[in-house]
Amino acid sequence: MKIGVKLWSTNHNLYDEAISYVKSGKIDFIELLYFPGHTKDIEKLQNIEVLLHGPTSLQGYSFGGDQFDRNKKVLTEIIELSNQLDSKYIIVHPEFGSVKNFIELLQSINNEKFVVENMPKYGVNDEDELIAYRYSDVKKIMDECCVDFCLDLAHASKAALFLKTDYKESLQKFFLLEPKIVHISDGCFGNVIDEHLDLGSGEFDLKFFKSLISNSAVQYLTFEVPKKNGLENDIDNVISMPFP
Repeated sequence: MKIGVKLWSTNHNLYDEAISYVKSGKIDFIELLYFPGHTKDIEKLQNIEVLLHGPTSLQGYSFGGDQFDRNKKVLTEIIELSNQLDSKYIIVHPEFGSVKNFIELLQSINNEKFVVENMPKYGVNDEDELIAYRYSDVKKIMDECCVDFCLDLAHASKAALFLKTDYKESLQKFFLLEPKIVHISDGCFGNVIDEHLDLGSGEFDLKFFKSLISNSAVQYLTFEVPKKNGLENDIDNVISMPFP
């Protein structure tokens, strides 16, 4: 399993630092969220392993929404970028709208690199209700679009809290979908809103998280934690949960 941290394509000022961490062996890859129109210095990342992540509602995109042509255009851009960076996967958030719209969008492009990520019920900005936070919806997308799965542990835990189900049982069920990628962060049980806290600063059972990951066939583990002092906080979180 490979270990990585998250960047946006607007974080081009952190590329050199990220590359140095990869080359020193502290991490193995970068997961890069593509912010449309922001590609400055992106060619620097051609010499390290990169996974791509599609834009989200924070960048003004919702792939479960009804702006079909606009959504298809930006996903096509990401496919071209994935070829440039030799990215194995493209992670896509369904965000808002409907599962039906999301399935139709992915089917219209039919690219083997697409990976669907499960959602929480409410995002970090407490937006309207997101879609694909239920196991059944994620499985339907995977089956009908022939795509792989990215399991965000915090999203699934928050969704379980909203659904009033045991979050550990929910996570065990999601792991039956054999995720290729896992996102890890901490969170609290006092609300159903997505948080993405530093490991150890929330209430999630991180030993349980680690056990599930270690006993799975996950290929990539991304630490999705707050940015502080460049990538220093990301690396501190990676060090706090070592994997053999």
